[in-house]
Amino acid sequence: MSMESMFRTSDLGEAAFLLTRGFGLKGTEQVGPTRIVFIFDAAAKPAALGFWNSEPVPARQFFDAIRDVKTMLFRACNN
Repeated sequence: MSMESMFRTSDLGEAAFLLTRGFGLKGTEQVGPTRIVFIFDAAAKPAALGFWNSEPVPARQFFDAIRDVKTMLFRACNN
């Protein structure tokens, strides 16, 4: 996967927003002892602006996605 074909974020809310919008997570990368980067296709980059512009998403799906990204973070940090 080349760098220009990826969108990377370490923001949990932004990652959860993208998951809620239907973008599949391509992977994670541990950056430090307590930080990971969530990797999406490049197509997620313009959609990520919706998070910062307060675009609505279904609350229950967003809650589930937050729980999922937190689980990924805790697993990565405990390995």
